[in-house]
Amino acid sequence: MPRNLITDADHDRVRELHAEGKTRNDIARAIGRSPSTVTGIARKLGLTFDRSATAAATHARQIDNRARRTRS
Repeated sequence: MPRNLITDADHDRVRELHAEGKTRNDIARAIGRSPSTVTGIARKLGLTFDRSATAAATHARQIDNRARRTRS
């Protein structure tokens, strides 16, 4: 069974949605592909995604976990 090959239309759509400021997951949902596929397409196109929100959420979670451990 053939795999669902990535098309030029996928590349074009990722480029367009990225230019609109969409997140990787939003783009994946819009084009019906996995987030990792979108990451691969973006990498080939030389595009990156802003990960500052992820970094901030990770930092907040670490602080919460430290506080939870101190209470135990």
